[in-house]
Amino acid sequence: MHRRLISCALVVVALMSWSTAVVSAHPGDNASQAADSVTRVAPPVQGEVQTRAIRNPDGSYSTRSAHTKTSAPANSRGKLAFASSQSSRTLTIGLPAEVTPADAVLSSDGSVVYGSVAGPSSIIVQGFTNGVRMSTTLTSQDAGSSFSYPLDLQKGSRIEVQDNGGVLIVGPDGSFLGGLLPPWAKDRNGASVPTHYTVQGNSVVQVIDANLAALAYPVVADPYLFIDLIDHWQWVVTYTHNGKNGWSDYVWPTPWAINMSGNPVVAVFGWSELVSKDVHHYINTNVDGMSDQYQCHQILFAGILRIEGGAVYHLDEYRVHVGLGQTMLDQCNPPYAW
Repeated sequence: MHRRLISCALVVVALMSWSTAVVSAHPGDNASQAADSVTRVAPPVQGEVQTRAIRNPDGSYSTRSAHTKTSAPANSRGKLAFASSQSSRTLTIGLPAEVTPADAVLSSDGSVVYGSVAGPSSIIVQGFTNGVRMSTTLTSQDAGSSFSYPLDLQKGSRIEVQDNGGVLIVGPDGSFLGGLLPPWAKDRNGASVPTHYTVQGNSVVQVIDANLAALAYPVVADPYLFIDLIDHWQWVVTYTHNGKNGWSDYVWPTPWAINMSGNPVVAVFGWSELVSKDVHHYINTNVDGMSDQYQCHQILFAGILRIEGGAVYHLDEYRVHVGLGQTMLDQCNPPYAW
């Protein structure tokens, strides 16, 4: 089942009427105002914290969180590099060529702004704990209706639009590389505007499905890219029997993983990532059973089990391994083994 609890993603978001004057995003005076306006209408998804960019000697900008690293190019015709600090995964993505070229400018909140006074559009890049957002402001119908985000991928990689509109990026070996949250759209007045993703070669293309002349501008295109499925985890003793301690692994998935609840493929990718990051699973006596519990939570409950800081899965080593099907029938909690 799909649970759409996060309403950010390769979004087309509209700036409200109070922000009309700032979306020209002049590289100097208006950069901070433009970044602030985008954040107001598209706040970070739950648990995500924006990280401030730092200027590099070559004119590019970098952000670093506990989980990710982002390098934004010195000019919008360059490429953005997005990497996981917890794994070896890196994605390189181009900013939309449909947007007027501009040099990077740092805003007061640490966003990187690419803008032009004469152009119909501009780009704002913001790094977060687990993701990076690339907001494209559109000031008129001259900006167009589609925006391409080319990915540097090895031959044999796949870009797949999912049933909920999000995007899954898979490497040639079948491994998870990253994903995009589903798109949504609003005009200046807060009215929803239909939008969707399509794939052209190695590019994700966001399309605005509307009469451009009838839209209330400005509008913002806001791709939100994730590269990890597991935010963090913690082992806790949760059961004691006959002097023997039973351990549980508390797992916090990233917002992208939560949004992709109900997707069995994402469930398999998530367990693989957890095991690769947390070596304790290699020595656990019930790895297969805990794998089934993880996949069960991701498929059945990721979108509805909410606590402060996001969703959390409790994976118990002391439960019987009954197979994924029975684990799901048991609501992810098979009987105790001892």
